[in-house]
Parts: sequence; C-alpha cells; structure tokens
Amino acid sequence: MKEIAEEFVRKDLGMVYKSDILIACLPYKIPTTGTHHEITEGWRAMKPTLLVCPTGIENLPLWYFDLFPLNHVFGSWSDLYV
Repeated sequence: MKEIAEEFVRKDLGMVYKSDILIACLPYKIPTTGTHHEITEGWRAMKPTLLVCPTGIENLPLWYFDLFPLNHVFGSWSDLYV
C-alpha cells in the first residue's frame, strides 16, 4: 500500500509544484484527503488557488477562510466562471 500511495502522492504533488494556479473542488461530505493536501502544499508554495464548493461556500471548511481571500472562494462552478 505504501508503494502505491507513494507513487500517486508524489505525482499529484509534483503537478502542484509545476502549476501556475490551482483550482480545487471540495464537495460537501465527500472525503478529499488528497485534495486538502494539494491545497495546503499549493498555499505553502504561494500558488494562487481558487476553491469551489459546489454546495455553497457555507459548506467549505472554515479553516480555508483564513488562508485564501474571499474572492478566491466560490459556491458553485457557475460563480467561478462569471
């Protein structure tokens, strides 16, 4: 299990480090451990990050409101595209 996880974690985090911007989807009550890790690593690397919580920003973990400006947090994909 460790070898399998190590392979995709390194690949996913490598993509975070190579990117210019991150757009992350955080659906309510769906486990997104990898996504949280990628968002945190992007924040640590000072990557601009946009967060989408399709069920509304009120369902986004409160912790993110300290890390990202409110205009980088969206309650739907439509809000992001506008």
